[in-house]
Amino acid sequence: MGSMRVLLADDNPSIRRAVRSALAQCSAVEIIGEGEDAIAQTNALSPDLVIMDVSMPVLDGLTAAELIKAIPP
Repeated sequence: MGSMRVLLADDNPSIRRAVRSALAQCSAVEIIGEGEDAIAQTNALSPDLVIMDVSMPVLDGLTAAELIKAIPP
């Protein structure tokens, strides 16, 4: 199986470490801590999978996910 590009957006450092560890064998993981950064990085990286915390400060994950879904392919 080839490597997947995963974008993780979570403001909790413990969660970020756990997910990076869990996915390290099969994925290239980019980690960020803000919903606004998730939108920018989705545009820049075109990840295969985005994992998003729903309760981040500034821009919550649900709103960020809606904005990401509105990005044209």
